[in-house]
Amino acid sequence: MTSRIRLDIEETDTSTMLVVYLGERRVMNQYVNADLAAQLKASLVEYEAELEDEKGARRLCGAGAAALRDSINRAVDVAMRFGTTDGEHHKAWVIDQMLRALLGDGYQAAVGDDWEEGIEP
Repeated sequence: MTSRIRLDIEETDTSTMLVVYLGERRVMNQYVNADLAAQLKASLVEYEAELEDEKGARRLCGAGAAALRDSINRAVDVAMRFGTTDGEHHKAWVIDQMLRALLGDGYQAAVGDDWEEGIEP
C-alpha cells in the first residue's frame, strides 16, 4: 500500500498553518499567509485530480508509474530530512522542494511568479 501525501490547512483566530501528512503521519507544518495556503492547496488538489489517471501522471511526472513513484519518494525524502528544521524560511524551502519533486514541469504553473522559495537549511 502506498502512503499518500496530503496537505491540510489548519486555521485559528490568529494564524493559518499549512500541514503536510504522509499517510496519517504529520511530517511538517508551516505558518503561512491564509491566501497563499488556500491557493497552494487549490493548485495541488487540481494536480491531484490529474494524477488519478495514468495519462495525467505521465504528463506531470514524466514516463508513467515509475517516474511518479520516484517523484513521490523524492518529496517524502525532503520532508523527512528537512521538515523539522526550525525557521519559517527553511520550511518554505522544504515545501518548495517537495512541489518541485512532485510537479516536475508543472511546478512554475502551479506556484506562479510570487512564490517564496525559502532558504535551504
